[in-house]
Amino acid sequence: MLTAPIRTGRRSGVAPDWVPTVGLYDSSVSCADRGDEDPEKGCIGVMTGMTDGPTQQGVDDLVALDASASWDDATNSVINSCQNSGTCHNYDGNPIGHGARIVPLAIFNPAAYIAGGYTGTNGVAQVVNLLGFFVEGMCTEVYPNAATRPPYCGTNAEADKTVLGRLMAYPGQSDSASGPAGPSTFVKILRLVK
Repeated sequence: MLTAPIRTGRRSGVAPDWVPTVGLYDSSVSCADRGDEDPEKGCIGVMTGMTDGPTQQGVDDLVALDASASWDDATNSVINSCQNSGTCHNYDGNPIGHGARIVPLAIFNPAAYIAGGYTGTNGVAQVVNLLGFFVEGMCTEVYPNAATRPPYCGTNAEADKTVLGRLMAYPGQSDSASGPAGPSTFVKILRLVK
């Protein structure tokens, strides 16, 4: 699963300008090798793993843009967010309609990826849907006490590399370059790929 913030519209995106617009896969691109990368048409290059410093800094930056926001288990929604007061802004200081901590995740077609014979960073993936993710923070920040940290944070060494969040709907934009929308606006089957 790809978890970096993905810009879904240049005018209203949360991410900085260097993050590409990502659309849903359209068959006009074969998505067979790195030369086929076209994020707007849903064909994205895969980079496996993570880099500790940039991941931590990116999460910290997102949280800082809407620091008072939190997840409410009772309503399964984000509360105390800048979106409630209409004061949200992106990295560039431009107003946006939702909290910066609500980011899109690209859901890709694992069958096509495996059929391509990819073994990691050399691959390209077909984006078949976008799923919202409310970024709570790094596991060590959300659960600073190692003794009470939940098992899904992993070992103490893994906890500072684990981003915690909640799956949710994501406000998207329709763009004809992305191809037709599917029958659902939310993921039907989720497979985690390690």
